[in-house]
Amino acid sequence: MTTKNKNDFGVHKLRNFGILLKNRFPSWFAIEMDDEFEEFVEKHGITNEQIHYIKLGFEGKKIEAPNNNITDGIFPFGVHKGKPMNKVPIKYYEWCQRQEWIDKWPTVKEYCIQIQKDIDAYRKEYELGIEELKNWNK
Repeated sequence: MTTKNKNDFGVHKLRNFGILLKNRFPSWFAIEMDDEFEEFVEKHGITNEQIHYIKLGFEGKKIEAPNNNITDGIFPFGVHKGKPMNKVPIKYYEWCQRQEWIDKWPTVKEYCIQIQKDIDAYRKEYELGIEELKNWNK
């Protein structure tokens, strides 16, 4: 069961926030011990899952594909055959989506469509979020 957050911070906005925190704090431990950060988390209802995305940004890591029924499968063909679907590069899915034969692989096609929706949704959020996060706590 998923709980509704008090905020609408998306994963890319949270990751970008983590990147900005890297310029302000020497370690993740220093962030966790910071009273201002604790107040920010409480004030905005930041969940543990959202803190995970902030930490990914702080550590310079990329966001992985979300776990759901589609991504729990194994990729069925080509150079990525046998890999978990959420470990196949997004660029490969973008390429697959443009192929006429993709209808033969409905699970892959569905995942391609989901990735494109996520990219479109996050692109706008990403662009707006950068400016908002630069002004955080000023």
